[in-house]
Amino acid sequence: MELLQIQAIKKEIELKIELGDYVTLGKMLGVPQNTARMRFKRDNLKAVEAMKLLIESRDQLIKSYKESLS
Repeated sequence: MELLQIQAIKKEIELKIELGDYVTLGKMLGVPQNTARMRFKRDNLKAVEAMKLLIESRDQLIKSYKESLS
């Protein structure tokens, strides 16, 4: 994946990052929270892909749960 594609993904998800997402990202990558945040900020492919998966999964979980309450 090219740098431009990675940056496009980051731009798409950066506004959706919430408190605790870097903690979870660190657990996903097996590194400390600060390391995970820096990898994401430095356009590390694995970190960006993992954050995208994290955000998409969270949004889907919230949507599914809300629908189950209706």
